[in-house]
Amino acid sequence: MGRYKHFGIILLLCAMLLACNEKYVVPVYGDIPIGTEISSLDDLQKLIEKYAITKIFIAPKRGDAVEIIPLSLSEITLIHDNNMWQTITTSLPPTANITDIAFIAVKSDFDKYSLSIKNGDNERNIAVYDRLKRNFTDVGMSKRNGHNAVRYMPLDRIVPLPTRAAELTAVFTNGKERTLTREQLRETLEFKLTHWQIEADTLAILRENISQQ
Repeated sequence: MGRYKHFGIILLLCAMLLACNEKYVVPVYGDIPIGTEISSLDDLQKLIEKYAITKIFIAPKRGDAVEIIPLSLSEITLIHDNNMWQTITTSLPPTANITDIAFIAVKSDFDKYSLSIKNGDNERNIAVYDRLKRNFTDVGMSKRNGHNAVRYMPLDRIVPLPTRAAELTAVFTNGKERTLTREQLRETLEFKLTHWQIEADTLAILRENISQQ
């Protein structure tokens, strides 16, 4: 009996050790490398300096999100408590207090995974951050102590495809190419919050087939 008791104690100690070493992080999406995470505002500040971040979007698992600029970060505390991340501030507008954060997104000069739509000599680029925000709608700006905070309400809708062409050539970051109809694109294109993906390949360019439009 004593052997099982000691074994149970060992299991409990192992579980406690794992809990102590568990890594609590917030995923960062938008114009940023895939897989980026932070565990403090210092981590976010380093990203701001490295990627010239100009806007920060903080979204909860439920409820409205907020967009601020990096200068406002000094007025925010980021904490992990009760198994959730949250921001606390008394200097910014109340909308900047976000409970149970799902992710943080950033707008920056990192454009490796922006989507290029080409039609002959014409080309337009869609930044990941801009596409991400299309899942929300701007419901107004608040001001406090010289700081602005824009509140965004999540939308339950399907964002339209970035092109109306009937047939396209998809060019991937690994050099592969694939011809798709508009319907095939609709069925296979996935937006992953840091990049666009078709099956296992990361999309770089959609080349519209002019003769098929």
